[in-house]
Amino acid sequence: MSPVNDMLVERPVALREQVVGNLRNAIINGQFAPGARLVERQMCELLGVSRTLVREALRQLEAEGWVRILPYRGPIVASMTPEEVRDLYEVRSALEGIAALRAAERATAEQLDRLAAAVDAMTRAQGRGDSTRHRQQVHVFYEVLREAAGNALLRAQLETMSARMAWLRSFTLVRPERAAIAVKEEARLLAALRARDGARARELCEMHLRAAGEAVVAAFQARSAQDLRSRKK
Repeated sequence: MSPVNDMLVERPVALREQVVGNLRNAIINGQFAPGARLVERQMCELLGVSRTLVREALRQLEAEGWVRILPYRGPIVASMTPEEVRDLYEVRSALEGIAALRAAERATAEQLDRLAAAVDAMTRAQGRGDSTRHRQQVHVFYEVLREAAGNALLRAQLETMSARMAWLRSFTLVRPERAAIAVKEEARLLAALRARDGARARELCEMHLRAAGEAVVAAFQARSAQDLRSRKK
């Protein structure tokens, strides 16, 4: 594992929070895969901080569900079962579907333009195989969608899932076939929003997210099968 510049902690202010944030982002961005061991000595070297700070950060991440600390093995990156993934996407698709319905009714012309710009950026990123940029623009798209829905409680509920969703998205958008389909699905959603067709926007949003959830499950299962083959060698 090679050091990543943006993991280095540069300021002494709120040092523990920086360590927690940098480790969390490394997990979300896929630098540490599900099931990977988080060796304290390596974490200290990557982050440039003491072992005490690393241990405190790992305990915080364990409380948030990003890390599991196992007897005799130590901390590992947490994973999710297929059932947990489906449950999460079921809830998100229902809530995001409501956001799409309301956004179709309430979005301003400026918000629709921002949604279109995000879809255009996704399309360009997908075309050149830039999964990081693609994920960033998906995040922008849904941020604008929730803003356009005009429901603060709904937006807050969805934002609690945002980090977990960014992590799960990293397993699917690296696959060119799923990335290409996802862009088309979001383009169709945008068309429904522009047409002010709330029922269609809701339907398309829910369908897209259910498909995304199944793509995550398939990615997890493929990874598990690969790990099993590796252990048998």
